[in-house]
Amino acid sequence: MINLIFNLVNRTAQNTLEYIKKTLYPIIKRMICNMQIGKANYMTFKKTLTAILSCSLTAAMLSACSIAGSGNAGHTHSPSDEWDRNAQQHWHACECGEKIDAADHSITDSVCSVCQSKIWDFDDSVEVCNYNEQGELIRSTLYDADGNASSDIRYEFEYNADNIRISTTVYENGRMIEKTEYATNADGESIAVKITNWLGDGLSVINEYDENGDVTAMYSYDEANKLTFEGHYEYSLTADGESYQSKLEEHDLTTDTKYACEYNEYEDILSRIFYNTDGTVKSSERYEYGYDENGKKLWCKTYTNDILTYEVVSYASGSDGESSWRYPKKAIEYYDDGTKLVSEYDEKGNPYIETYFKADGTTDRVLTYEYTLTSDGSYYKSKATEQFEDGTKTVSEYDENKELITQARYDADGNVIE
Repeated sequence: MINLIFNLVNRTAQNTLEYIKKTLYPIIKRMICNMQIGKANYMTFKKTLTAILSCSLTAAMLSACSIAGSGNAGHTHSPSDEWDRNAQQHWHACECGEKIDAADHSITDSVCSVCQSKIWDFDDSVEVCNYNEQGELIRSTLYDADGNASSDIRYEFEYNADNIRISTTVYENGRMIEKTEYATNADGESIAVKITNWLGDGLSVINEYDENGDVTAMYSYDEANKLTFEGHYEYSLTADGESYQSKLEEHDLTTDTKYACEYNEYEDILSRIFYNTDGTVKSSERYEYGYDENGKKLWCKTYTNDILTYEVVSYASGSDGESSWRYPKKAIEYYDDGTKLVSEYDEKGNPYIETYFKADGTTDRVLTYEYTLTSDGSYYKSKATEQFEDGTKTVSEYDENKELITQARYDADGNVIE
């Protein structure tokens, strides 16, 4: 009997009634005969059954029809309560793919009065945005001039029992790309403490933050979710109460390079230490500075493995009318063999005099440089003169591609010797 009912559902109304007459009546007749209810009662029962089945089937088939009138028999639409939309229309989406109540946007002041979408119409694209009750952006879709979606960004928010946000998840074209996790600070405010980014090539990066929004840790993973980089960061406060990064430790696991740095309140590096794989010190750099009462840098010394290797004797200020900067005016490089190089710089940071000294302190040679301004506003070394201790010199000229054009050598009296 169950199979017969399924057959009824899968037929049209007219075919179903014919099916009843040819299939069900003989069966029912045999059942009635067995019950010995008589012919008259059988005919009455037959008419009644036909009417009941006809009405029942009609109601069943009507309820099975598509709400949108698409004739999708056998499916009852269950449209979403939320509006879906594109650049031109809005609708309620059914899980079967049908668009229910589809209609063109009714736009006033860039907002559809029906689906509440904010619609920005640009010259060659349209951006459609949606917001939740708190005014937070929950979806942003960019459509090209042909109405095709080129980017679809969705935001999902999670709140705790006190209606404080605890997470935000971002999806791009259906793929999760970012998740922000929050904690509550002493003022009861929601602050970001962890952000995870998933990159398109399978890589991922996790940043952790303190209550001031400063990064305290960073982790990078490859496509196999294997840790490739790890960094930890500490912060201190200046005399004015401003936060600055005072220490970092980073480990690049792909090259097994590990180092640690410390900084002062002027954000100048104080030390840099590189470690071997067993944790012992591989090399170290230490820095010393002098500042005036306004915090301007006056001098700097660099020590490599506790040996003085570089020194900025003095700094100067440069300006182009719109911005200003500090640059090394005079610097000294110290070499292992006791020799040194003293360089003097112009305000563009270009060395214009370089003097090489021997280990005994006497002058070995002096180089002077001239620079030419290019059409794009940069400078290139166009001429170099190298003066030796015996009075001879070499003069070289270069083009803006740093290619040597001419070179001549002179004796102590200024005569060309090569």
